[in-house]
Amino acid sequence: MNRELLNAGAALAVLICHWAIADVATVHAQAAMAAQPPIEQLLAAADVGRGQTSARICAACHTLKKGGGPLVGPNLWGVVGRPKGSQTGFNYSTALQAKGGNWTMDDLDHFITSPSGFIAGTKMPFAGVPNASERADIIAYLNSLSDNPALPPKAAETSGAPNAR
Repeated sequence: MNRELLNAGAALAVLICHWAIADVATVHAQAAMAAQPPIEQLLAAADVGRGQTSARICAACHTLKKGGGPLVGPNLWGVVGRPKGSQTGFNYSTALQAKGGNWTMDDLDHFITSPSGFIAGTKMPFAGVPNASERADIIAYLNSLSDNPALPPKAAETSGAPNAR
């Protein structure tokens, strides 16, 4: 075989390997999400204080104060309900900008589980938080970082169960 063909084969093998690794991260994130209770149930038991403690890992790259500018990542004040990729002064990945919509608590749960599993091509190099209860605590804390915190979704309303009287 000639050398160019061998180099092309090696390059193809490297590309396939990178694709497979990214695909494995997505599969693991999907499996983790499928095995957990719905975020609505987790949020019902979430604790803002525990979330503040767990969110220290976020503060390594993100500002958590009102009016704070971006650091390595965008400011997380008011993130719940904010349009994705919208903080002025932060250079978001094309993948995150293309995702569109607002950050819901469910989207944040998926993203915090595995950023690259939820948004392939994100610049966020964070592996994720595997513990569902810890993620709910973090989301409850992030939701508190707002002038107008969102009301957490109720499991009964989203599951189709009748509302209690």
